[in-house]
Amino acid sequence: MSARVFSSSDQERFAALTGDWNPLHVDPVAARRTQFGRPLVHGVHLLLWALEESGQPDHPAAIKTLSCTFRRPVGVGEDAEWQANSENGVLRLRVSSRGALSLSAEITFTAPQDLPFADAAPTRQACKILAPEAAADARGVAALRISAAAWRDAFPRLAGNLPLAQLAFLAATTRIVGMECPGLHSVYTALDMAPATAAPHGVEWAVQNYDERFGRVTIEARSAAGNAIITAAFRPPPRVQPSMADLAAEIVPTAYAGRRALVIGGSRGLGELCAKMLAAGGAQVWLTYHQGGEDAGRVAAEILAQGGAVNAVAYNVLAPPASLAIWFTAAPPTHVYYFATPPITAGAPGGFSTETFQKFCHYYVEGVKNLWCAIRAFSKHQLTIVYPSSVYVDEIVSSLGEYAVAKAAGETFCRFIASVDRQTFVKIPRLPRLPTDQTLSLTEDEPEDDAVETMKKVLEE
Repeated sequence: MSARVFSSSDQERFAALTGDWNPLHVDPVAARRTQFGRPLVHGVHLLLWALEESGQPDHPAAIKTLSCTFRRPVGVGEDAEWQANSENGVLRLRVSSRGALSLSAEITFTAPQDLPFADAAPTRQACKILAPEAAADARGVAALRISAAAWRDAFPRLAGNLPLAQLAFLAATTRIVGMECPGLHSVYTALDMAPATAAPHGVEWAVQNYDERFGRVTIEARSAAGNAIITAAFRPPPRVQPSMADLAAEIVPTAYAGRRALVIGGSRGLGELCAKMLAAGGAQVWLTYHQGGEDAGRVAAEILAQGGAVNAVAYNVLAPPASLAIWFTAAPPTHVYYFATPPITAGAPGGFSTETFQKFCHYYVEGVKNLWCAIRAFSKHQLTIVYPSSVYVDEIVSSLGEYAVAKAAGETFCRFIASVDRQTFVKIPRLPRLPTDQTLSLTEDEPEDDAVETMKKVLEE
């Protein structure tokens, strides 16, 4: 067994090798608006890495058959481990991360073949946005091309022992899914490769089936280097929160007048909704962002356009600025709403990762402590801290143990603050699963709770 942590530069390099520049893999800000909450390693990258590390094939050969299922994503910066065994001519690969199986594959080999391909790096193109209703008729031709020198540098054993045309074909499959069909909002889920039955120019591909119940797309791809059945899925686009105009129709304009509200993590999701509702009710709002400056600017512009009072400020809960006083020149905040969170990723059912738990605690405990101390450094005025927790603290989900325990630790720390600081009041609502980017799912039902009505209860004094 061997382990690796894939970096952002690894992802950029693989995107250049294959032509799959889907933002899910190379743009941390865009990836945070997906249900995965962070950039993911390309599935084909994991497959080729495990095959390279396995030492197979150890002599010139060609892939005869390849069956691979991408089960659970691996995030950039997360540990990945591979295992391999070979029996009766079948090579079996497994890649795991955070205690859960991420990829399983079976590969057989045959005699080497001299197959044509274009020796040039794929041209970088815009990522297409395919409407689900157009999926059934999608088809196209992808170039069978890779830079031989670049692949020999990245995967020296594979490029030395496998036909480069077959590596070009595997590269084409991830490019088709990530850039063409489904394109921008895609997830690559499985690949079954078999010997070629035709020798078309490039890689001809066409959707064979679209299952709208699950957003699942089955694509047939044919080339001189092999045939394949590719399975992919449409993932939901980023969640759009209610507009200021819609919220203004539901909220009394003076409902929150007099509040000077600091909304931590107010550039998207429930933090965005909270900031908009406060502004619609007459509060002066400061909304913070860490990475999503463009999102924060959009939210602030929408609030200002409706006559609200808002400032968007950069703030990292793990490394706060030396002084927050510069934001509150007239008067300190009266309320803090704490929505900062890392990606809420499920682990192996029944498992518990200390590393994942500590990551959550950095946000849910250390981040709250940093903020409280930073405010108290310049203000001794009365302060209300609203710490939205989760029903998962009580309704334990076996794959979210680290999240639930860290949220509970955050609740306890907030009560500690209230016990030692008589001018600080805390409110700890346990929220149900509400419609946000992180609750989007390929298979689960949509959250049924009304986010606006739930947030109204959070904002009650």
